[in-house]
Amino acid sequence: MKLNMKKLAPYFVALGIIFIVLIVLFQPALEGKTLKQDDVVSWNANSAEARDYYDKTGEQAFWAENVFSGMPTYMITIKHVGNLFLQVDKLMRLFLPFFMGFVFIGFAGFLLFTRVLKLNIWAGIAGALAFALSSYFIVILAVGHNAKAHAIAYMAPYLIAVYMTYRGKYTLGGLLAAFFLALEIAANHIQITYYLAFVVLIFVIFEFAWAIIDKQLKRFLYASGILLAGLILAVGVNFSTLYTSYEYSKETIRGKSELTKKDANDSKGLEKSYIYGWSYGVGETFTFLVPNYAGGASQPIEIENKDLLKKVDDQQLKQVVGGWPQYWGEQPGTSGPVYVGAIVMFLFVLGLIISKHRLKWPLFIAGALSVMLAWGGNFTALSDFFVDNIPMYNKFRTPSMWLVIAELAIPFIFVLGVHELVSNADRIKQKMRALYIAFGLTGGIALLFWLSPGSFTSFYSSQDENRAKEYLKMYAGEIQKSVPVEQQAEQMAFYSDIFENKLPESVVEVRTSIFKADAMRSFLFILAAGVLVFLFLHKKIKAPVLLGALILLIAIDMIPVNKRYLNNKNFVSKKKVDKPFTPSAVDQSIMADNKDGSRVLDLSGGLGGAFNDATPSYFHRSVGGYSAAKLMRYQELIENQIYSEVSMLGANLNQGSTMGRVDSTLANLGVLNMLNTKYLILSKESAPLINNHALGHAWFVDTYSVVENADQEIARVGEINTATEAVVDKRFVGALGNLKINPDSTATIQQTSYSPNLVTYTTKAASPQLAIFSEIWYPEWELYIDGKKTDLIRANYVLRAAVIPAGEHKIEMKVHPKTFLSSTKISLASSIILLLLTAGYLVSLFLKHRKEKSVTEE
Repeated sequence: MKLNMKKLAPYFVALGIIFIVLIVLFQPALEGKTLKQDDVVSWNANSAEARDYYDKTGEQAFWAENVFSGMPTYMITIKHVGNLFLQVDKLMRLFLPFFMGFVFIGFAGFLLFTRVLKLNIWAGIAGALAFALSSYFIVILAVGHNAKAHAIAYMAPYLIAVYMTYRGKYTLGGLLAAFFLALEIAANHIQITYYLAFVVLIFVIFEFAWAIIDKQLKRFLYASGILLAGLILAVGVNFSTLYTSYEYSKETIRGKSELTKKDANDSKGLEKSYIYGWSYGVGETFTFLVPNYAGGASQPIEIENKDLLKKVDDQQLKQVVGGWPQYWGEQPGTSGPVYVGAIVMFLFVLGLIISKHRLKWPLFIAGALSVMLAWGGNFTALSDFFVDNIPMYNKFRTPSMWLVIAELAIPFIFVLGVHELVSNADRIKQKMRALYIAFGLTGGIALLFWLSPGSFTSFYSSQDENRAKEYLKMYAGEIQKSVPVEQQAEQMAFYSDIFENKLPESVVEVRTSIFKADAMRSFLFILAAGVLVFLFLHKKIKAPVLLGALILLIAIDMIPVNKRYLNNKNFVSKKKVDKPFTPSAVDQSIMADNKDGSRVLDLSGGLGGAFNDATPSYFHRSVGGYSAAKLMRYQELIENQIYSEVSMLGANLNQGSTMGRVDSTLANLGVLNMLNTKYLILSKESAPLINNHALGHAWFVDTYSVVENADQEIARVGEINTATEAVVDKRFVGALGNLKINPDSTATIQQTSYSPNLVTYTTKAASPQLAIFSEIWYPEWELYIDGKKTDLIRANYVLRAAVIPAGEHKIEMKVHPKTFLSSTKISLASSIILLLLTAGYLVSLFLKHRKEKSVTEE
């Protein structure tokens, strides 16, 4: 087959452009460095035990004992070996480092979108570059939201495959749809895929309307059937991931609580206050046009704006202002804005006006809807309807994530506009009017921002006011401790003046300068693009010059903004990523002493930090941790019992109690003791508090009580002496049989071995006993006594228990991941089918080409 190099040349140029961009963005990767990502650091801690186990045995761990006293690894680290498309994905990424690979797929997938539609290839390259460099995608790579970036990258190729299928390319379109959807789902970010489904639904509605208008209803139904078959096959490929996640989610904080005292919303999904936590501000949406419209990232002002601090005369005030967050938007915090690009926004508006392409409207509607839903709690008229009525919507938080759909729609309509410009240059008069309107709605607004910044945004938010009050409160406490009484009033007046008057004034002044600089920056980029379009329409420059200049300007615009949030400082050696933690003195002390694997509760960061920090899980079997998918029952135990026990201990320690009184308090911490919490870290610099009342890995109780429901069980577990009594839900009465415990002081139960998938014990007792295991209950655990399977009982709300016969016995507790094992077979079979279909289609193309060549030669 003879290659047409002239036709292929733009693709080689595109490849060169994206590789240059990748090198500029991720230059330290060429030195063997990789990204240091906060969320990946947490993953590294949570997965430490499972990864060590795999390295030693070659087997997967299905349980992580080091996080929240134990939880499944389904949302931590699991290898879905049946899904062969995980390997296909590596090929699609050209085996580049993941951060480069995701940007490459985003670029290539978007370019494919435009090429199938036969839009101008150079306009397509410009749009693909804009899409790949949209700041949100780079920001989420910086913080470690890799699955999110991965899923976003496959949105465009799937959408164009859907479009192809409805255009009558049933075989190729249907096959590509199944192929790219399989990769999209394999990226394993269900929320992004869920949003993509909304876009597809809008597509389908428009296709249905067009089919009726064009009298092509049969074609629509046939194409829909093919796409449905592709959907089923793509789901089959990812069945092991989807099914295990679905089954596991029932047990997590996203599942249904059994507590009747919970808010009604909890039975259906997440609370609205939690869902709306990260809602984009309505005005903040102008970050599409001006990146620092709301200050950019929640980083200290001094990081990027030291020159602006020269305006602050007072040295102490300068220090406070320099450490103040640059961001003043409505979200609790952010790692960076959603900046689509000034030039892209300008030509997007132009495209809305001049393009007549059918796909403009479904994508515009999808983009507009995504913006309104991103406002979340700031636009409850719409958001509440979706939360209350749309299936699964209340399972997801962070409405601002919706903006990924707008970030796809805007560059696409930008391409439509540029394509229309260069393809129909004769309609100059109409386009000049549209050009002025687009310039006024983008460049004009940016200029107004610069001329009158205070008219459009506040530079000091309610969060700033609350933060200032907290600082003032902190200083007041320090003054009371260290300043003589007669000077305290004067000192407080000094700091009150700073935080109530001088600080807001200085912060507003600095933030205004930050805002104005970016507003002018956007205006200048729009002006440059506007001049280029003006010159082109008046035939002063040719299309290649216009298109080449736009590509260059987009790169010059977008790359420096992205460098604000991801730069050389984000890169470290791979060794530091693989081993990101260094044990403190207290960690080393515990590891040297903790030979039996007792649990640790790190309170050095306060009560909130104990259950929102993954670091201790890297070194210890932690009672706390960090996970967005923690078990519901464990979270409820934290809220209803553990918090109060830790608070009681903290109050006791703060009173300067004697060791005897502290020990007495520890003895009464029934829930922490049943979790085998032997070590409590109060400070990283001092020895741990050792709790000699921790109950160990397992013990026999003298009595048990049966309760009617979850409310009674969680209340009762905080009242009993967990060393001698257990509480059991009535649903497990059958497993208890007619057990009547005869307390046996000579009875023993001892853990003899531990691995994530198997724990063994030996027991000895003169009569049947009820054993309580300090292991978190999960339905996939099974118990064997002398090789015979026996019922496991859930006790004390979160623990496992079992009736142990009299005599000496060997007990094995095994995790049996039946959900994973059964679903893996389906994934493997579906993967093979889809790969065979793909290979078959490619072979048929090859044979067809050979046949056509043979006929031509004859």
